[in-house]
Amino acid sequence: MDLGLLCIGCPAEAFHTVEDIAKEYGCDLNTLVHEINRFIQDEDAVIN
Repeated sequence: MDLGLLCIGCPAEAFHTVEDIAKEYGCDLNTLVHEINRFIQDEDAVIN
């Protein structure tokens, strides 16, 4: 959500790859993957 992605809860999310999401939102794929990995490694991350 911090990146402005609206994928959470979307019925089509199960059919998209991370690459698809990067293309759809005009994000750099490497940056998106880096941010996902950073969140996964963040022990203080909160999922709402």
